[in-house]
Amino acid sequence: MRTSLYSVLCILIRLGAVFMAVSTIVAVPAAWRGAELEHVQGYAAMLLGYGGAMLVLAVLLWIYPGALARLAAGNASEQIFESPISAAELQEIAFAVIGIWFAIQALCELVALGAGIVVTAYESESSYGVPLAAVFHRELARLVPLAAKLALGIALTMKARGLVGWIRAFREQGLPPPAQGDDAQGREAG
Repeated sequence: MRTSLYSVLCILIRLGAVFMAVSTIVAVPAAWRGAELEHVQGYAAMLLGYGGAMLVLAVLLWIYPGALARLAAGNASEQIFESPISAAELQEIAFAVIGIWFAIQALCELVALGAGIVVTAYESESSYGVPLAAVFHRELARLVPLAAKLALGIALTMKARGLVGWIRAFREQGLPPPAQGDDAQGREAG
């Protein structure tokens, strides 16, 4: 595969956009639950505005990565790289890596949360008398988004190939099928 620095930067920017969108989708419900618990006035509107702005920015970065890539690369944006990995395989690797990142991050946070629940319950039973179920119920608002983040990370890792195919089909929807000569040239070049 021959590619340019511009293309690599576009892939990385889109990867960052996916990371931004998934992080926002996971964080906003947890913060919303925290706002309900603390009864903070005006916090919900600010939270929704921030979450909406982050999702809009992620969508814009996904649709228009070229503007930022050209700004970052400057004159070197036409520099050519050669690799035996196809563009689809590179995209699969990128999605799988981001999925693994989310899964590992969620596992670490789940372990820390579980340890905190156990320690709090142990301390509570010895001095305050709060049962484990009450501590677990209080921390459920943090547990659910972490479980969702873990599930999304695993799904993104395991279904990277299908996601790349879906993106390609979405991108090519409505386009005429490739001509027979184009397909033969593509096989000879690959």
